[in-house]
Amino acid sequence: MRLRTYEAKRTLLKHSKEFRDCSATKAISVNENLTKYRDRLAFICRQLAKNPQSSVVQTWTWDGVELGVIGPKFGVNEINNGFLRLRVTITVVISIIDTPGITITVVISILDTPGVTITVIVSTLDTQEVTITVKVSILNVQGVTITVVISTLDTLGVTIIVVIYILDTPGVTITVIVSILDTPEVTIIVKLSILIVQGVTITVVITTLDTLGEAQILDYQTQQHKLFPLLTEAYAYHFAGDAVQNSYLQMSKAIEAGDLQLLPVLHALSAGLKAFGTWGASVGIGVCQMACGGHGYSQASGFPKIYTRTTPTCTLDGENTVMMLQTTRYLMKCMKKMQSGEKLPDLVLYLSMDLSGNSSMSSDVDLPIVVTAYQHRAARLTKAATTAAQMLMNDGRSPTEAFNMASTQLVWAAKAHCHQYEVNVFVNTVTEAKVDNNTRAVLTTLCKLYAVNGILENLGEFLQDQYFTAEQVDILTDQLTTLLTAVRPDAVALVDAFDFHDELLDSCLGRYDGNVYHALYQFAKSSPLNEKD
Repeated sequence: MRLRTYEAKRTLLKHSKEFRDCSATKAISVNENLTKYRDRLAFICRQLAKNPQSSVVQTWTWDGVELGVIGPKFGVNEINNGFLRLRVTITVVISIIDTPGITITVVISILDTPGVTITVIVSTLDTQEVTITVKVSILNVQGVTITVVISTLDTLGVTIIVVIYILDTPGVTITVIVSILDTPEVTIIVKLSILIVQGVTITVVITTLDTLGEAQILDYQTQQHKLFPLLTEAYAYHFAGDAVQNSYLQMSKAIEAGDLQLLPVLHALSAGLKAFGTWGASVGIGVCQMACGGHGYSQASGFPKIYTRTTPTCTLDGENTVMMLQTTRYLMKCMKKMQSGEKLPDLVLYLSMDLSGNSSMSSDVDLPIVVTAYQHRAARLTKAATTAAQMLMNDGRSPTEAFNMASTQLVWAAKAHCHQYEVNVFVNTVTEAKVDNNTRAVLTTLCKLYAVNGILENLGEFLQDQYFTAEQVDILTDQLTTLLTAVRPDAVALVDAFDFHDELLDSCLGRYDGNVYHALYQFAKSSPLNEKD
């Protein structure tokens, strides 16, 4: 039970023992925290209002609470998760008549409370040396209306200070009205707007959105490490898709002319990338959903729909492991051709590279050296998997049995092959793209982050033959931190560059206008369970 007034609470507490002893009312519980601070403030103000020496004439307080369920979620819908919306109206009315040398200070701080209306009215008449200070701090509040009305008549020596701090608060309406009549020597310090009166000295104080120093979640490195590599993957998949399509258009002409030599190359590439990309997308959606906290679990986030549309691609049009094994069959054939001295297609020419050397990577982390590292890894894993299958056949296993017993290693090799292809395409795109220098710099940073993060995520496969030294791994770790910081200023623009419309995303969290909390509230209100109290 929630009590709305101080008198009601005082009456209840006075008779609390009688309530506890009565069988009809002993189950009633009172949540004191919801009311005690408001009631205490109201009590003090009423006492001041009764004091003839006080400048407080009257006070009003009112609060409203709206409860409901947040609507359907990703799962576990048999458990209701609720929302609490506090609609707060704060009204302060102060009238000063013939009271010299008075100081009035009104300080209001609102944190994470949607639907707030604040009205401050101060009027002075026939008063000398008055200082009026109104300070309002708003943080993470949805739908705020602030009205400050200050009027002075025949008042000598008035200082008016209105300071409003706004941070992370969309949908704010601020009205500041100052009326001065027959009031000389007035100083007005106000943040936003003011009615200018002749003979008034005006100082305008402007406070930026970062005044309160609140950090955005995206500024935390752990959040960046979750999301920025996925952003680089999105660009890598995009560039790789364009490259495959261009290869298809070039190869299709040769195929139509009867030249089928390049058909296995295209089939192996498209099969492997289909699996590589859909696996990455499915995992990435889960990471993004959890990075949004509890909101990501709600259907309002859009993730449930995106997830159910994306994860089937891991099995439709070919189960991903089967797709990868088709790529490995082609890689095994290429290894045999290389061992017999035949020329390999350009796509797999790296398989013939010398695997005895080590990386020459320095602190610069040059892109060509990074590409060589990925090719070294793919070539080594392909050679190891092919050798394992061959040894099994040498031991008397049939080719089918040998392929099955080495299939796990072969899938590793196919993944490494797809990964090196995407890194290679990314580097070539950044190097050859006809863009301005600023755009190239941003894309180069993305490319490096994609490559460096990929090495660290699969570090064991790069260290197995001591290709990297411990010092080089330290360089890569330092580079990861540096690159995450470098991507941060352009992260939002890089996401918006894909130009996904709000209707396509269907997400309260990914809205272009950023009006997230209002959208979440409207989504929750639309739940059938909220149609009745």
